[in-house]
Amino acid sequence: MQLANIYVANLDRDRTPYEECFPWQPLWEEARIIRREKAITSGATESPASLEHLKRLFGANTAATPHEGVPITQSIQAEGQSDREEDLTVAVEFKFLVPYRPHGAAETDDCYRHPPVATADMISDAATATDADHQRLQDHAFRAIAATIRACDGQDAISSHEMQEQQPTQPLSAYWATHWLVKRSNSAEPSAAHPHYGDWAWVPVEINSPKLSWAGRARTSETIRTVLRALHARHRIETNYSCEVHVHVGRRDGRRLGLPSLQRLAVLCWLAEPVLRGVKDPRSPNFVHKYTWSSPLRERSRLASELRSKQQHLDIAEHRQQQQQQTSELRAIGRILASRSHVELGRLMTGEGRPYRRLGFNFYSLVKDTLSEPERTELETVECRFLEGTMAEDVILGWLQIFGSLVQSALASAPRQEYSEEQPDLMLPLLGLLEQTDQCPTTATDTFVNLMEDMGVDRSSFAPVLAVIHRARPVSTGADSLLVAGDNSLRSHI
Repeated sequence: MQLANIYVANLDRDRTPYEECFPWQPLWEEARIIRREKAITSGATESPASLEHLKRLFGANTAATPHEGVPITQSIQAEGQSDREEDLTVAVEFKFLVPYRPHGAAETDDCYRHPPVATADMISDAATATDADHQRLQDHAFRAIAATIRACDGQDAISSHEMQEQQPTQPLSAYWATHWLVKRSNSAEPSAAHPHYGDWAWVPVEINSPKLSWAGRARTSETIRTVLRALHARHRIETNYSCEVHVHVGRRDGRRLGLPSLQRLAVLCWLAEPVLRGVKDPRSPNFVHKYTWSSPLRERSRLASELRSKQQHLDIAEHRQQQQQQTSELRAIGRILASRSHVELGRLMTGEGRPYRRLGFNFYSLVKDTLSEPERTELETVECRFLEGTMAEDVILGWLQIFGSLVQSALASAPRQEYSEEQPDLMLPLLGLLEQTDQCPTTATDTFVNLMEDMGVDRSSFAPVLAVIHRARPVSTGADSLLVAGDNSLRSHI
């Protein structure tokens, strides 16, 4: 296991003009302290943090475990619900742009691209087109895209305009089990640097897949691949930093995952986030989330704020500050496992303010019980939101495998009365964190590969995503080994 290889450090300012980041301590150093069974200081008191103690903390047993002096009771399967691999469904959202040439405009000089840019008969000049013109073009584009998907064997699709005509009061969620949904993307917009930014008419598109089987992911992948190929064959598709790919994971029966599974998933997301966010290019205009809501848990969640607040109020001598940094991960894990309800966990893993309620790992559906009725539009899923700028089928399918495997790694097993050395009832990546060797990571891509192997994702699936990380962090003078977390308004340590 290699999760202890995760770390974040300051990047060369010349290479990252959009962002500053946290100078995190390597987690392998924290794992070394744990292996030597040293006491870990938390505030003014000390709590035991030996490997066996932490195994009990992370285990799915019912023993009370001290967390900063407060007992944690893991009520495993309190809802009488077991989350199994065969219960899981996955769904994907694609956001992209479809350009149109105004009627009578000359053909472009990029005839090598296929398919060519279609003509918008209802628009003669992109600069003077009215809102009504754009609405008619949008309706035309959405219907055409839905028709393309319906032409794929066994698939059904409907556009937002067709939904309004057929079932004006029906919510989008009513179609989630059966249809691909085609609607307007609220984030996608053409780049001002595009050579045809002003003279083409642009339609921002979002496509939501239906719920697809995770256990039958080979067939699921083939379905998504077929749809993506059909879209690329029939429509001119453009993507940039404002276009994201989202992956949802939920249960087939529409219920939310059990609290133990979600706690484990929250811990794993917290630990793995710096590695997986390596797909984000530090040079992207969206690196600070100007266009999309996908900020890091480790910076914008209430949990991050809570940990920063505690750190700032601790009266610690200078020689003990490094030790406090090394235990930050354990404080985060303990706080997540101490949550007593879906709502409490959801609040910890979401942020304050509208742009931060949905973060890169999105747990916002857990707090829907606290929202007013018109606001309860969230599906009972957990979502990964921060892959951007692609409609490449291999990258999307690889990302789907990665996040699906992350969720599967977090599923709670049957309740146990005590910890079992032969079959530990805890997330395997967490065991990897605690039992890691002293070996320090050499590159961001090495750490990513190790994590993929730990989760059981085959190389053919993750290789296209690894190529994205290579492009985002090209090998140079060692900067490839630096993983960025992503928000320049927060500089203090957690």
